[in-house]
Amino acid sequence: MKYGFLMWDSLMLRTIARPFMEEISKQTKETVYLLVRENAEGIYIDSVDSPQVLKISEPIGLRLPLFIGASNRVILAFLNPMLQKTIMDSFEWSETTSLKAFLRKDVEQELLTIKQNGYAISISEATEGTTGIGAPIFSYENTVIGSLNVAGPSIRFGEVNIEKYSNMVKKYANLISNELGYRGRVR
Repeated sequence: MKYGFLMWDSLMLRTIARPFMEEISKQTKETVYLLVRENAEGIYIDSVDSPQVLKISEPIGLRLPLFIGASNRVILAFLNPMLQKTIMDSFEWSETTSLKAFLRKDVEQELLTIKQNGYAISISEATEGTTGIGAPIFSYENTVIGSLNVAGPSIRFGEVNIEKYSNMVKKYANLISNELGYRGRVR
């Protein structure tokens, strides 16, 4: 039964998330991504492109280490502490593929803030001049399995929009989690 539910999670995540992604994109007019974790990386598995001419467009299948980008760091923040440590130990911190240099101690501190806030924000990490806001998606087992992310040019992500979009992404990530059977108890 456990493996049946795991298979259901992975097959149904995109189907369940898609209408919520479309609604966020409609309201924000920004690009929305759905990510899942595979080992120490986040993988983009679906997106709804912004209708605007100036937009973010990362390819489906893009893989990045879990410490790069809001959509990845929010997954890392909500992992079981032992798994989180194992993954953090596996990173080659000096060989980052990001536009920004990362120190492990800074990432560890930020993970605490992300867990407290329920979302992550990144600015110009994977792509210059962009901002992303990610919130975690949980499975019926109450474990983080992915994230929902809204991203766009930083010039459109002022303080008001960051607050508005953060609340929106959290709300819809929670709705997706609930559809997957999550009942609000993180392990």
